[in-house]
Amino acid sequence: QAFVGVKARRVDKYYQNLLASNGDSEIKSNHQNLQLDDNDGKINAELIHVPEKWKGQIEKDLPRAFPGHPALDEDGRNALRRLLTAYARHNPSVGYCQAMNFFAGLLLLLMPEENAFWTLMGILDDYFDGYFSEDMIESQVDQLVFEELVRERFPKLANHLDYLGVQVAWVTGPW
Repeated sequence: QAFVGVKARRVDKYYQNLLASNGDSEIKSNHQNLQLDDNDGKINAELIHVPEKWKGQIEKDLPRAFPGHPALDEDGRNALRRLLTAYARHNPSVGYCQAMNFFAGLLLLLMPEENAFWTLMGILDDYFDGYFSEDMIESQVDQLVFEELVRERFPKLANHLDYLGVQVAWVTGPW
């Protein structure tokens, strides 16, 4: 069900246009300049324009996504960078926020880069709206609801966590 409507929304060359865009709110990074390679149709990278607001966090999070996984070597990290940048441009009200790199990295392990973009877009825009924002309000609400469920269903566990000074969200946040 996660893929329902993805083909209907898919716009030819949208991903490439997001990567090649050069707006006033964007700066040049020394990582990529996206051009189509005439030989194999793949994107060739030298400079990518990334809004400064997101660039630093994306760069910081790249090595955190499945470190040591052979598919996320330098080429894989470049694909991840492009994917996260394209999504940030697609949805500038959200841009990039932590933990998107894990979603995007997993998708890159499972499918080609552009398919990963469309899947990421469908998942984040349709199913996780509000989770990935600066305040992550939907995630916080879910953590509070889950904590109440733990208190209701597992009172001994909740009491023990309270005794230790551990909040449920510390454990469940990464989930």
